[in-house]
Amino acid sequence: MRSTWPLTSSAVTAKRSTHARTEYDLLRMLVRNRGRLLTHPMLLSEVWGPAYADDVQVLRTHIARLRAKIEPASGPRRHYIRTEPGVGYRFDPM
Repeated sequence: MRSTWPLTSSAVTAKRSTHARTEYDLLRMLVRNRGRLLTHPMLLSEVWGPAYADDVQVLRTHIARLRAKIEPASGPRRHYIRTEPGVGYRFDPM
């Protein structure tokens, strides 16, 4: 199943938000694998390259920035990027 969710702007919120290239690549990988658990090493190797496979802090920082852009700041709190503690992340738009 192919995602039709626009990746260059935040369709999740009403306001448009452009993403830095790394955030875009990270979001694209999460959306393409919607609902599937992506481990820290998988995300790091794919987005930053093999040299970053163990640098979980850089991933956490970018996930936090991405969440700030795509998740609602007010109203009911909705987490589109779910954390699997100690393992990785999954994108769950529902």
